[in-house]
Amino acid sequence: MMMSYFLTEDWLPRVFEALRKVYFGAYYVDMGVAWCLATARAKFDLHTQEFVAQAGLPVGVIKKYEQKVRDSLRIRK
Repeated sequence: MMMSYFLTEDWLPRVFEALRKVYFGAYYVDMGVAWCLATARAKFDLHTQEFVAQAGLPVGVIKKYEQKVRDSLRIRK
């Protein structure tokens, strides 16, 4: 839902706040957060990079996010 309907400039701060509160550790939760962040990066590059840098996300989530970004055809290298 978040990726489809709420990744807009108006909602972006609330999306990032919700992602910050997620209970990490389950594979599909971590993958969902990584996927959402990669989609946010395609739409809001600088804001998303700043969030990831300061959010204190688990290393595994950051690695999955980075992999999704590398695999994405929507993000310039």
